[in-house]
Amino acid sequence: MKEFLSTELLNNTVEQWLIALGVILLVFVFLLILRYLLNSKVRKLVEKTNLSIDNFFLDLIYNTKRWFLFFVAFAVGILFLEMDPQWDSVIRVAMTVGFTFQIASWAVTTSKYFISEQIKKEKSGSKVTIYNTVGIFSRVLIWIFAGLVILDSIPNVEISSLVTGLGIGGIAIGLAVQSILEDLFASVSITADQPFAIGDFIEVNDKVGVVENIGMKSTRLRALSGEQIVIGNAAITSNEIRNYQKLEQRRVTISVGVTYETPYALLEKIPSLLKEIVSSQENVRFDRVHFDEMAASSLDFLLVYYVESSDFLVHMNAKQAINFAVIKKFEEEGIDIAYPTQTLYIPKN
Repeated sequence: MKEFLSTELLNNTVEQWLIALGVILLVFVFLLILRYLLNSKVRKLVEKTNLSIDNFFLDLIYNTKRWFLFFVAFAVGILFLEMDPQWDSVIRVAMTVGFTFQIASWAVTTSKYFISEQIKKEKSGSKVTIYNTVGIFSRVLIWIFAGLVILDSIPNVEISSLVTGLGIGGIAIGLAVQSILEDLFASVSITADQPFAIGDFIEVNDKVGVVENIGMKSTRLRALSGEQIVIGNAAITSNEIRNYQKLEQRRVTISVGVTYETPYALLEKIPSLLKEIVSSQENVRFDRVHFDEMAASSLDFLLVYYVESSDFLVHMNAKQAINFAVIKKFEEEGIDIAYPTQTLYIPKN
C-alpha cells in the first residue's frame, strides 16, 4: 500500500493526488452547504422585511455559480501539489477565466440593483429611460472589460496590438453596419435630449401612438387602433416629433353661422350667449367671440376658448357639451343656425 501511495504521477505521489482530491471535494461540499445556508437565511430575511437590499444579496448568492465554487475548491486543492510549469500556466489561465466571469456576473447584478433602485424613486418617464440606457451601457462595459482581462491572461496575446487591430476592424465594421450605428447614436440622442419618454403620446412622420419602449435600435409605439408600431431611432430624430403629453391646454376655434333673417337685436345677444355657455363649462377658459364675417349664406361668429387639460377625452367632452348647449340656447332664443342656401329673386315684370 505504501509503495502504491509513494508512486509518482506527474511529479506528485499518489498520496499527494489523493490529498489534493480530498481537499477539493471537502472545500467544494463546504462551499455548497455554505451557499445553501446563506441562501435560506437571506430568503427568511426577505420574507420578514420590506428592504430591497435583501433581494440584492439574494441575487448575488443566486449568481454564485457551482462551477465557480468548484474553481475555488480546485484552487485550494492544487496548493498541495507541485505542478509542472506548463500545466501551471494552463491552470492559471483557466482560473482567471472562471474568476473573471464570476466577478463580472456579480458586477452586472450590482449594476442592475442600483439602476432598479433609482428607477423606483423616479416618477419621470424620461429619467427612467436614461437609467435604462445607463444600465445597458454599464453591463456592456463590464463584459468588455472582463473580456480584455481574460485575453490579457492568455500567453502570447498582446492587448495593445489587439486593441489596434480592433480599431482598424471597427472602422470596416462601422461602414458595414452604418444604419445600425445611426440608430444606436440616435438612441443616445433621444436619451440625452429627452424629446419624449415612455408613456408619452407622440406623433412621428404620420405615426401616432403611446411610447411603450425606447430601445437601442428602435422605439415602439402602441397605436390607437391597438397594433404596435416599430420605428428606427434614426428615423425619429430626423423627423419632426409632436409630443402631445407636453400639451398643457388645447385651443379650440368654432365658427357659428346664423341666417341673414336673424333680427339685429338677437345678433347683438349672440356674443354674450356664447361667452356664457363657454364660461359655465369645467376645465374650459373663455378667450373671445366676435361677429367675424358676412358669408355667402350665413352671418358667422368666431368663438375661441381653451380646454385646460392635455387629456383628449376631456377636450372632446367639453367640445360636445358646448355644441349641445349652443344648439339648445339658440332654440330657446329663436335663433336659426344657417346652412348653405341660395335665394332666387324673380322680378315682377
